[in-house]
Amino acid sequence: MSSRLEILPGDIVHVESMEKFDISNKVMAIFGQLSGIKELGIQMVHSPFIDPCFRGRLYVGLANVSNKNTYIDLGDIIGKISFFDISDTYPVDYPDNESTLGKSFAERNI
Repeated sequence: MSSRLEILPGDIVHVESMEKFDISNKVMAIFGQLSGIKELGIQMVHSPFIDPCFRGRLYVGLANVSNKNTYIDLGDIIGKISFFDISDTYPVDYPDNESTLGKSFAERNI
């Protein structure tokens, strides 16, 4: 079984992070693409913010914006994350469980 993923021109593939995250309610993060992957013709399609209380793996799209086939290998570094202490804004106000955002927070078991 190959650990190499081929991305055809114009295609978007969906991948998940190897790492699992368990962000506390006192931390938020910003997730960005590694500048080196643009040289491969890959652009990361994702939400740049990781909310407080997020648990799990990150799911991103990798779009081949070049006119040639490109490849990514299992374990290649594609992004970077900056974590921010937001404890001075604590506590995080959780929305009601009826709104879309509230349901998302409720799924995180907070």
